[in-house]
Amino acid sequence: MDARNIANLMRRHGRPVVLRRQLPTTPVSFATVVVQGLERAFGVHELAGAIVQGDHQVIVLEEELAAAGYPLPVQHNDLVVIGPIVTDGVWQRGSGRPLTIQDPGPRAGVGFWIQARG
Repeated sequence: MDARNIANLMRRHGRPVVLRRQLPTTPVSFATVVVQGLERAFGVHELAGAIVQGDHQVIVLEEELAAAGYPLPVQHNDLVVIGPIVTDGVWQRGSGRPLTIQDPGPRAGVGFWIQARG
């Protein structure tokens, strides 16, 4: 699937997701962005290898993350928040379900097929 097809899916079916990373700064600060994403829970027939029950897949576009100022690439242990409350483009902290990224799943300049757990 190329970036154009994924972008079309995002426009039609995407929902806001939050990506968040603690930055190596003092005092502690975070890179936090709200982007469109496609999210789903892995099915029981997909439970193999590192995928366990309760894991989710979240697809986000690299272009959208870069435009929002997120430090690329997405990394293991970054957070993704699914189902957040977003008001005027700003994530309402404490809303949604935070998941820890297990596998960022980069896809050759298109985006990230993230496997997350939490």
